[in-house]
Amino acid sequence: AGTPPGPRADATGDPEPLLEAARELLRRTGQPGELPSSVNPLLALCGVAGAVLAYALGAGCRALAARADGELAVGLPVLALVVTLLGPVLGLIPARLIADRRHAMLSPRPVIIVATAGLLTTLLLLVTV
Repeated sequence: AGTPPGPRADATGDPEPLLEAARELLRRTGQPGELPSSVNPLLALCGVAGAVLAYALGAGCRALAARADGELAVGLPVLALVVTLLGPVLGLIPARLIADRRHAMLSPRPVIIVATAGLLTTLLLLVTV
């Protein structure tokens, strides 16, 4: 594409303020921002959806274990428990996609919201069902 333009021969003044303004603009535009608090219900929904999906997968594993015999009958309930307990973490996948679409970073606040909603949903599903 060619070489960058050089300084103009008739340029006057100090270039430092212009360079500092350009550096400041690059600093501000290069940093992703925080997710707004208006996204919190959507983040909580991500946690709930991850927990429900993991619980459904775990229930499927438990149903397969009931029909199986031998080592599968022993191993599938353990797999079901592990999958069910990973439910709160599964909600972080869509939360990350939401943050990426909004050009924001996934800071501790959204992670706590997703994990708390997922954990509460998992506990409610395990206790009530």
